[in-house]
Amino acid sequence: MKKLLVTAAAMAISTGAIAGPSWTYVDLGAVIGDGSKDNGGEDTGGLNLRGSFGFGDLWHIQANVSAFETGGGKSKGGEDITTYGLRGGIHPAVTDDGQFVLDIGYQGGEAKSEAGGTVKLKPSVYDIRGGYRQNIGNMELRGFIQYARRDFDDANNTKTWDIIPSLGIQYNFSDAWSVGADTIIQEDNLTDLYVRWSF
Repeated sequence: MKKLLVTAAAMAISTGAIAGPSWTYVDLGAVIGDGSKDNGGEDTGGLNLRGSFGFGDLWHIQANVSAFETGGGKSKGGEDITTYGLRGGIHPAVTDDGQFVLDIGYQGGEAKSEAGGTVKLKPSVYDIRGGYRQNIGNMELRGFIQYARRDFDDANNTKTWDIIPSLGIQYNFSDAWSVGADTIIQEDNLTDLYVRWSF
């Protein structure tokens, strides 16, 4: 469960569009997890909604909300998880079709169980992310590394650090519509298969 929130933080990444990757879009994706020991050994599934706005040919801000189930969801004795995140940073052009990315992010969340009530998820996650995006024809390829800090807010004020790599691929049917996949390479190995509208 602790790793799942960190993985969800990494899932708040992505990109899109032709003639240099676009930073202004909305997408909806189906999220699939491989079921690590950390989330009870069961597969994780859910939905991920992301939005991004690019401005000044250099800056971007992003937000996401995701809904997952662990242990079969609250109706089967598990939990329904909702995570939310914010991100902002820069994306200077390296070539006409490639960009370097550097930004910071925050991810939080809450869990609902069959017993009732909502519990705020701990730890909260803060991260710095660096990476590269490249358009090759109608395809976009990307890779990122995140350095994420988890704050547990416990009696010992525990903080831990994770290095989270991720890879993505996207096919652009037009300037507006595309499909793609982002994979977080971690214990939960979450993959987001999405449809995107860029504008």
